[in-house]
Amino acid sequence: MRYFKYKNVNKNRKNALKEQYNTLTKCEKRTVLNKKVWHVIYRATQIVSFLLLYGSVIALAILTPIPQTPWIETLVVVSMVIDHIAAFPLCAALAYRISLPLRARGLSDTAVMKKEILAKACKHLREYYGLTEPYLITKCYDSSNPSFRGKDVCIFVSNGELRMTVDIINGFFHGESDCGCYAFNKEDMTLAKLLKDELLICELKAGDSFFLLGYKAKGFIQTNFLLK
Repeated sequence: MRYFKYKNVNKNRKNALKEQYNTLTKCEKRTVLNKKVWHVIYRATQIVSFLLLYGSVIALAILTPIPQTPWIETLVVVSMVIDHIAAFPLCAALAYRISLPLRARGLSDTAVMKKEILAKACKHLREYYGLTEPYLITKCYDSSNPSFRGKDVCIFVSNGELRMTVDIINGFFHGESDCGCYAFNKEDMTLAKLLKDELLICELKAGDSFFLLGYKAKGFIQTNFLLK
């Protein structure tokens, strides 16, 4: 038995976002672009307003105790004007931020992840782990590897090995959901039928590793791997 795992965990997200963007209409793509532009303007306004506001406050704190002369009074007035000017964009930016959830309710959600997009997001994993047909998607109820517990797993035969990963057919968005791939040889694995909580399951063991799978995994593994 051996275990290997794809290392670039960010590729799932990049693939999914790319496929998601390609499914948008021209109008929706313009909406996405406008949101990015306004987000940059919003952040820049926040930073500039913050610097102006606190700069003017510091200037007022320094100039107020100084004996008043015409130029000092002018500087104080200028600082107060800057203070008021800087406060307006900050309030506007805050109002914009607060209104986002309210305005989002009236817009179509272009960020909904569709099943086909999630599937395409894992294309590189299917290639890396050598997915072939036929394959079986079943439940892993328990495992010596905690990452596999409670997950749907994909079982298939590739290059003379029985391989098992999490469900890379239906796919997932975050690369962290990839738990790697186990590859088993006929000589180092055993299958057994167990009854657990009144549920008939298949136990796959190889060395110190074990997986409690849906019972249909037993027939699939025997037919497509052990008896060939």
